Amino acid sequence: MKTLQTLSLCALVLCGGQAFGQIRQQRPGGFGGRTPFRTTFALAWAMPISDPVKLIEMGQVTDNKRISLLMLVGGTDVSDYRRRLLITHWAGGQFVVDETKEFAGTTIDSLLVGRFRQDIPQTQSPAAPPPTVNANGKPVKAPPKRKSAPPATLQQIVTTESVYNWRDGHLNRLFTAPPNTRLAMIMETAPDLVVGGQGNLAQAYVMGDTQADLFTGNPPLSGEGYVRFGVGTQDYEGWEELKMPLGLRYVQSYWTGQNRWMIAIQRPQNTTSGATPSDRLVVLAPRSGKSDLDFWAAKPADMEDTWRSDPFPGRILDVRIGDPRNEGKDGILVLTSEKNDKERHLYFYRPTQVPAGS
Repeated sequence: MKTLQTLSLCALVLCGGQAFGQIRQQRPGGFGGRTPFRTTFALAWAMPISDPVKLIEMGQVTDNKRISLLMLVGGTDVSDYRRRLLITHWAGGQFVVDETKEFAGTTIDSLLVGRFRQDIPQTQSPAAPPPTVNANGKPVKAPPKRKSAPPATLQQIVTTESVYNWRDGHLNRLFTAPPNTRLAMIMETAPDLVVGGQGNLAQAYVMGDTQADLFTGNPPLSGEGYVRFGVGTQDYEGWEELKMPLGLRYVQSYWTGQNRWMIAIQRPQNTTSGATPSDRLVVLAPRSGKSDLDFWAAKPADMEDTWRSDPFPGRILDVRIGDPRNEGKDGILVLTSEKNDKERHLYFYRPTQVPAGS
């Protein structure tokens, strides 16, 4: 993949984040008092989960009208590469498992959902109605058929090991995933792209019928879409390049409608030996006059630090954007490790608009 020549957010995520130093910290009053409203977040719900989940993701995997929550369960220790992918949905006050897939993971796992292929759900064609006749027994011309809308496509799943889709009520392995998968480029029109590697070695892939093929084009310079990060806060070679000012680390992005966020975490630099760090979630948004910029064209200097969470009782493992309980509004879902890595918890934050200065 050719590197963007402009210093855009896309280029920084793909090739390193040193220039995030240009991001401005919010002044009291929200965006320096120049805009009448700002976005803040409130904790909507929190819950423990029983499995040692490593990564989370959301998308329309099994049903076009329902969001699935995906959870990638890690091994018992760092030397255990057994992985379980749980496909769940919210029902009856809990996440119910629809499917479980086991496979071998790696030291750095990835989990992404997107429209990487044009998979159309299989539907049974209705039987043709019998011909209608009048009182004299002659056939009556049937009214013209109404043109039906094309069926919506389901999203596919990419893990470190494979690409999957949902077919006939089960998760189906398609083929081997691109090497060193790190993120997806959610495009204005399908298909979305998967990017493996980082820095100058980053390479984009498009999913074919039987394999992942190299994408020979350039990242977009305009239009809808954004980068979706797929490895959470795992430490891999080159992750330090995603460091931002004031001890921040990039972990996720989202650029849909009026919700345009770059999300980072703030982790204490010095902790007592054996103590669990208390991470904070940080949301960056376009500053005044830049709210209409496309993700591909936005630059670090266009962003401001607009909201920070209270400290979590543990370490943040992953951050994703979506609607895990199918409540009709996207928010920020945070996966944490707590009590010396013995417990996992989910925290869901909903955005809200408040007057600047409040």
